[in-house]
Amino acid sequence: MKKNIFNILSLGALLLAMTALTGCSDEKEIVVIEGNLPIKTSALYMVGDATPAGWNIDNPVQMTQSEEDPMTFTYTGALYAGELKCPLTTGNWGCTYLMPVENGCVINSNGVAANTFNLVPGGDPDYKWRVEDAGNYTLTFDLRNWTFNVEYLGKAPVETGVLYMVGDATPAGWNIDAPTELQRTSTYVFTYTGHLNTGELKCPLSTGDWGCTYIMPVENGCIINSKGVADPAFNVVPGGNPDNKWRVEEEGDYTLTFDLQRWTLTAVKN
Repeated sequence: MKKNIFNILSLGALLLAMTALTGCSDEKEIVVIEGNLPIKTSALYMVGDATPAGWNIDNPVQMTQSEEDPMTFTYTGALYAGELKCPLTTGNWGCTYLMPVENGCVINSNGVAANTFNLVPGGDPDYKWRVEDAGNYTLTFDLRNWTFNVEYLGKAPVETGVLYMVGDATPAGWNIDAPTELQRTSTYVFTYTGHLNTGELKCPLSTGDWGCTYIMPVENGCIINSKGVADPAFNVVPGGNPDNKWRVEEEGDYTLTFDLQRWTLTAVKN
């Protein structure tokens, strides 16, 4: 009797093992999907001193979502020398971003140095694109294929109806509420003729707010003296950061001429 019971148990174990093997053979093979999945978002923004919004996470520049392909976002307009990154939402620096694979990836008149990007939850590491050449651009993000393309459209005139000077080199000193106003002599040309002290100056486009947009030299401490200005080029700087200033070496009467179409400053000591 014991032998029969043993045989029955052995047969049951064998049947269970065969069933298990048959079940495994019927299972489908696991398929591994290579590459990145499409990024699904209803909005994409730009923030940074290279953008018209500056470092304003509450109101960054919103890009345009394509009606034909909702995973394509574009921006056409002005970019300034500086940095930018692309949040997927507003109002929170700790949100998810599109960022370059390498920090400081260059955008200039030749396009973008590398046309791939990463999706970065929480924004860490805090990588940014760096715009070298100010001007008009078309930026195109393809969230299906994780690619980024840049087209340089040319230099864009600075659009403003007023221009001011502030700094200890100017008659107004460091008074952002009542800075020295330049004279608008044509659509894109502003001039100042008068006394300048030794010291520093920068040019806000509005009054009453140190965090406004400025015209500033490309390099801090750019010299103005009887020989003129050391570098005629300037940048438009939303938010005033980096805080570059011209430095007047020689006190006296000057004529300063800002050409906002050519992005140049000339200085003549009278």
